[in-house]
Amino acid sequence: MFLSTDLDTYSPKSLLFCLSMRVTIKDIAKATGYSKTTVSFAFNDPGKISAAAREKIIEAATRFGYVPDPVARSLSQRRVGTIGLLLPQAIPFALQNPYMVRLISGVGQICNDEGLSLTMLPPRRGSLIGSARAAAVDGLITIGLEPDDEIVRLIKNRHIPFVTIDGHAEPGIPAITVDDRRAADAAMTYVLQKGHRKIGIIILEDSRPPDQEEYSGIGRVRMEGYDDALRRYGLSCEAPSIVQLHEPCTIDGGRLAARSILADHADVTAVVSMSDIMVIGVYEEIQAAGWRIPEDLSVVGFDDIFEAQLLHPALTTVRQPAEEKGRRAGELLARMIRDEPVEDRVEFTCTLVERSSVAPAESS
Repeated sequence: MFLSTDLDTYSPKSLLFCLSMRVTIKDIAKATGYSKTTVSFAFNDPGKISAAAREKIIEAATRFGYVPDPVARSLSQRRVGTIGLLLPQAIPFALQNPYMVRLISGVGQICNDEGLSLTMLPPRRGSLIGSARAAAVDGLITIGLEPDDEIVRLIKNRHIPFVTIDGHAEPGIPAITVDDRRAADAAMTYVLQKGHRKIGIIILEDSRPPDQEEYSGIGRVRMEGYDDALRRYGLSCEAPSIVQLHEPCTIDGGRLAARSILADHADVTAVVSMSDIMVIGVYEEIQAAGWRIPEDLSVVGFDDIFEAQLLHPALTTVRQPAEEKGRRAGELLARMIRDEPVEDRVEFTCTLVERSSVAPAESS
């Protein structure tokens, strides 16, 4: 196809014929008298050409219906302008958790600043391997991965940068973390100081897959923190008075944990949960059964989602900076995509927020 440099010479019929064919960057170059490189700059790096040149090129492209091919553009630039976030759950479940929403929001803020798109990558058929393998992205943010996870090896073999949140990476892989062990220790210590010795621990179900005996990721580290506190009081996570409840990290998971307490562990006087979202389910089920919080059951969460202060009574919980973690991960990944140096580890501080959901054991 050849496009005249005089755009006004086209009749409606001939213009319609031109528009029915695929216009290329070569055609726009011929129509405007500029080189293909200059036309490319008009769309991909306008700062390298004059405003007048860009205006003429854009006018021609608009007139003839030229749209840059995003695939060709990404191939030429070796960038797709997108980062991927590997979610530990299906998207509907992940977005039900306010902590995850805040974390995604933090990543999204950086994408907005950097002109990047964000692709959420849930597990495919229960596994993240396929998602990580097929993702057309410039970099990845992972959540809760361990250095020896198969998916880490896959990402490294793809030679794309990645950052892990709440994971324990090897040197050279940036990790955004909080001191989960110390934070869990503080939560359990608070309950023990109130005199509780018959305690339920609500554990993230995916912290211990069905074929494994040992905990992994966040679950392992927080269990170590709980155990640190219990051992100072002559107990442990394996003590008969300590009940372990493995449930999904959802409101329904909290309901299931509460039903188990009501049915089989009615002597439990306090519950420590690894996630606030699960606590919402605990509140609903416990209060529906006629139990009072904290008079009949004290409860401590983890995350300090916005809803924690709206529960009745307001939830005592561990506050961690979800949005800040997301923003920092996005910042580091954007710098890595630009081949800039980044630090290996960023650790944020957690704080215990005391509200009204814990009472002394003797008053329960």
